[in-house]
Amino acid sequence: MELGLGGRRAFVAASSAGLGRAIAEGLLAEGAKVALNARPGERLARVRTELFGRYGEAVQAVPADLAHAGEAGRAVADAAAIFGGLDVLVTNSGGPPSGPFEAHDEAAWRAATELLLLSTVAMVRAALPHLERSPEPRIVMIASTSVLRPIDGLVLSNAVRLAVVGLARTLASELGPRGITVNVVCPGTLDTDRIRQLDQARAAREGRPVETIADERARAIPLRRIGRPEELAKLVLFLVSSQASYVSGAVIPVDGGATR
Repeated sequence: MELGLGGRRAFVAASSAGLGRAIAEGLLAEGAKVALNARPGERLARVRTELFGRYGEAVQAVPADLAHAGEAGRAVADAAAIFGGLDVLVTNSGGPPSGPFEAHDEAAWRAATELLLLSTVAMVRAALPHLERSPEPRIVMIASTSVLRPIDGLVLSNAVRLAVVGLARTLASELGPRGITVNVVCPGTLDTDRIRQLDQARAAREGRPVETIADERARAIPLRRIGRPEELAKLVLFLVSSQASYVSGAVIPVDGGATR
């Protein structure tokens, strides 16, 4: 299938590792220009250098800490300035701390809201003037299957990510007349640092080997395995492509059938 992504200009949040990097690499392989994003530091510089060796000037890096909405919006604006516009916005971030309701104080709730919701709002606000000038504008928000079924021990994610879905569905309605599609992709158990951290935290709480925890997680999935980041990235590539011009307002799990 021809995706029609050649020359498209994309900002991919939190793209120095995990799901974000898989999405960024997929876009680059299809001929898009991509602004990578992560907190300032050695990892972002290393990834940019590595991908520059394969894709040249199509790869740019925009450092920003998405835990601060002001930086998130500034990063999108910087990416648009570098490319002279923007066609694709992929919002993404790490997850807030795990734990039950009583483990989190008000500061934790405010931080989770800043990280997951307000940073997304800021990125969309910064991208909109540029997307409105694009012939095929696309927004994809990376959430979690927690928005479809709450996950034990992740109350912050369960609650705040639902607000992101509410935002996305509202935007799909409001921005549709301008030709902008807005969709949400919900990763389940994929091989990322976040999943490994959650497994390690559970292993420490329960005093069991982390390998046992990971094996139990995989066996609970109907496909009996943990997914790969590139498997989610392929869906995102479709949603931002020319082929998905009539898909908007969707909330799609990528979880091996685990969400029932």
